[in-house]
Amino acid sequence: NQKPFWVIDKVKTQAQIHPFKPLICYGLAFKPDIDDLRESPSLIVYEELCRLFGERVQAIEPNIEKNEEKRINLLSMEEAFSTDAIHILLVEHKEFLDIKMTNKLVMDYKGIW
Repeated sequence: NQKPFWVIDKVKTQAQIHPFKPLICYGLAFKPDIDDLRESPSLIVYEELCRLFGERVQAIEPNIEKNEEKRINLLSMEEAFSTDAIHILLVEHKEFLDIKMTNKLVMDYKGIW
């Protein structure tokens, strides 16, 4: 139950070190490869980061459509990869497994990058 708050603290530190970089959260669903956001620890992380850093926070959630969840600032995968940002892996969706994050600032909380 405390893991989201531990992640938030780690991200806050990096966000303060790199104050002009956007924060991109990869995955918001409750578990990999589903579209259910209910009780998702990743959503807790995203919402708290939004509270702290506002528009600077964006997300990639391949299992929901942009118009389904208006409170989430969604990016496409192409937009995210081309952005000089702090890339934060929260859910190991299959779309994220083969991504090569060379020369990117990455915070991988699932151990796949």
